[in-house]
Amino acid sequence: MFYTKFAKIISALMLFMGIIRVTIGLIVASSDSPKLAAARYLGNHTSGEAIDKGLLYIFIAVSLGVLAEISTNIYKKNQNTSVIEEE
Repeated sequence: MFYTKFAKIISALMLFMGIIRVTIGLIVASSDSPKLAAARYLGNHTSGEAIDKGLLYIFIAVSLGVLAEISTNIYKKNQNTSVIEEE
């Protein structure tokens, strides 16, 4: 159960980071001078790369979250089955 809780925490953090990265990429892309803003706020990356990486983080976070939920449901199902067998 430790790994399931850990996966849920990591999933939430990755989702948050992905949303922030996409938001910053969109803000930089819509600024007056995107190249200067990208150099200032994104380092050496372009706004498109930041948006792509942010969307990748979101996809991985959702996938990890789904796997954690599946793990939780399997654990609960096994707990219910073992209680019924003991009675």
